[in-house]
Amino acid sequence: MPRQSFLATMDLKDSVIPNEVRDQAAYWFTRMHSGEIGDEEEVAFQAWHDADPLHARAYEHVSFVWDSSLAVSQNKLRAMLHAQKKSSKPILTRRNFGIATAGICAVLLVFVVGTIGLSHGAVQYTATLHTEHGKRQQFALPDGTILYANTETQATVTYYDKQRIVNLEGGEVYLDVAHDASRPFIVQAQLGEVMVTGTRFNVRNDVTSLDVAVVSGSVKVSTGGWTNTESQTLTKGMKVTINELKVLGEPSLVDAMTVAAWQRGRIIVENMPLAQVVKQLNRYLPMPVLLNAPHLNQYRVTGTFDADHPQSMINALPSIAPVSLYQLPDGRYRLVER
Repeated sequence: MPRQSFLATMDLKDSVIPNEVRDQAAYWFTRMHSGEIGDEEEVAFQAWHDADPLHARAYEHVSFVWDSSLAVSQNKLRAMLHAQKKSSKPILTRRNFGIATAGICAVLLVFVVGTIGLSHGAVQYTATLHTEHGKRQQFALPDGTILYANTETQATVTYYDKQRIVNLEGGEVYLDVAHDASRPFIVQAQLGEVMVTGTRFNVRNDVTSLDVAVVSGSVKVSTGGWTNTESQTLTKGMKVTINELKVLGEPSLVDAMTVAAWQRGRIIVENMPLAQVVKQLNRYLPMPVLLNAPHLNQYRVTGTFDADHPQSMINALPSIAPVSLYQLPDGRYRLVER
């Protein structure tokens, strides 16, 4: 069972950040996302950001609250921004534009922090989940939901009155969600989120992509900010990927047994490039295998591996691809073209 604790969600008021620094962070966040920033300004931003840990924390808070605006009604946000713009003085220069927009962002911070708490309701339960390299673990959540965490997974589970949220910072989870139409279950990651009321599905967050696959029921996968949200509804036997640019791909079919195989310690690959297979196996191996066969990076491989017996995974590689295996003095293995 996971270690349980009552953790507070990020709250700007707890951070003791001076208003001046917060305004600076809002200004720089606006400039960095304006699409108009030049090289000199970018250097100036980096200098400001690195000058004081408080600057970095303030910027993170602005980014966090902006992303969290997904939880707020789009109509309310647009109305608030429109009202703020109407009350502003005429904008004559680029710098004044940035300062005024920073003011809008600052208003947004206050508004969103208050609204998120109301939309989620009171915290009922929270826990931090962590699995080590090569390990898997099963967690039973208070409502009967079962969460399976794969190797190197870091997540925080928070149950509110009105929502159940898993913040998947990295790794992979398979969820058998207890149905509760009045309290949606949401998996959040940097690149997007998945919302359900009750179903079985898999989510993998490896920073450069977010992969979602459904075993039963249906889920809604979303990405993008509150002004340009993209979403897809997936049903049984479907999968989709959000890439590092937050572009939502087209859904495709997936075998349910393959999705859930890692829970049983099996790694199933079907027509996968060898370089990707090695990357997949290295998630479980005590020491990474080095692939030194550039001509074979895209060589397609199909096979099944036993994650509970790492040596057998290494020994299987020459039998499914034209490679030779050598052990290096430091204990690692190297694959070369045969």
